[in-house]
Amino acid sequence: QRQEQETTGNNMRKTPFYSALLLASCLLTSGFAQAITSPQSIQSAVHRYVDKLLKQHTLINNSDQRISFDVARIDPNLRMPSCSKSLSLKKNEARMLGRISVQVRCNGSNPWQIYVPVTIKAFQQVVTAATPLRREQRLEAGLVELTEKEVSNLSQGYFSSVEEVIGKSLKRPVPFNGVI
Repeated sequence: QRQEQETTGNNMRKTPFYSALLLASCLLTSGFAQAITSPQSIQSAVHRYVDKLLKQHTLINNSDQRISFDVARIDPNLRMPSCSKSLSLKKNEARMLGRISVQVRCNGSNPWQIYVPVTIKAFQQVVTAATPLRREQRLEAGLVELTEKEVSNLSQGYFSSVEEVIGKSLKRPVPFNGVI
């Protein structure tokens, strides 16, 4: 029984020590925990920036085109230190369509920067083949039609009016729904 009391007494003497150690470690680590700039707030800032940029650019003022964009998802595990100043955003490419990147920079006391990919697409009514068309075939009204297509990646150009192509001959075959 005495041995049992001694063991219990030792544990009771150790318990305050362990409690104090646990309390000290909690206080120390909480001092080192720092606020972060959340990935969601960075993504929202990029979204607002690109939206404003497109509204200022002539692309959005072209009533024939519909513009859409997608900001890439930022890793939710990203832990950027909280920024003491407002974020600085800058588009890195001269082009406005396709895949671009936006530099997001914090110039505060804990500076950092990341690049966020954004895809900007333009859609427009363009002349397409209503049926498969042969090379050197003369175009007539029933063979072509207007269809909305993504034009941001059409490197060879396109026509936006059926009247522009009527009576012309094709230099290459065009599949059904292919852009003329």
